Amino acid sequence: MTEGDTGTTSATLTVTRTPGDGPLGADAVGYATADSTATAGSDYTEKSGTLNFLGGQTSQTIIVEVQGDTLDEDDETFSLILSNASGATISDGTGVGTITEDDDHRPTVSVITSKQRSANITVKFDEPMNKDTLMDNSTDPTQLSTSKTIKLFKGAAEVLAKVRCTDTSCNTVVLDPDKKLAADKKYTVRIEGGDNDGLAGVADLGGNELAQDFSKLFRTGSR
Repeated sequence: MTEGDTGTTSATLTVTRTPGDGPLGADAVGYATADSTATAGSDYTEKSGTLNFLGGQTSQTIIVEVQGDTLDEDDETFSLILSNASGATISDGTGVGTITEDDDHRPTVSVITSKQRSANITVKFDEPMNKDTLMDNSTDPTQLSTSKTIKLFKGAAEVLAKVRCTDTSCNTVVLDPDKKLAADKKYTVRIEGGDNDGLAGVADLGGNELAQDFSKLFRTGSR
């Protein structure tokens, strides 16, 4: 069962019975979910009850609601345990439900620059971002802060600049140089990604980092 990003998805588990020496009569069996690597409440909704089989009925289904999220995690499992059979014998009392991870998404980014030397630089992500990965002081992400992951360079030299989110979702970040940029010069915006260089990259709310470092070169105007 694929978990999805939001809401719930129904996982269907089937309990079957087979006849013994005679025809199938009316039986009953209790069931309950149990955590394995998945956790009730955050990964799926706990469920328990009793299945009542009619005479001749060979199977019944149990629906367990799986909760979606955007966390990048491994596949997870929970168990369905049968107990207290009436009129029947339990031959295999434990089933396994697998929640398949589908959150291999990575955020993407674009940078909007201007030839105006005093203009701010706009960094746009395709989804809300984790403010703690964008700025050093994230108490109020709409206020200017230094950043270890979004920087401005002139050649190899870093240019002093601060960042702020345009709102608390942090889809859009403004890079604000401390001083007016030099005329007719090349600058580079660099954004740290998760490219295994030992440095933490910008990440979305699910902890998914930008796939690799991002750079954009631009040139200022003469005014």
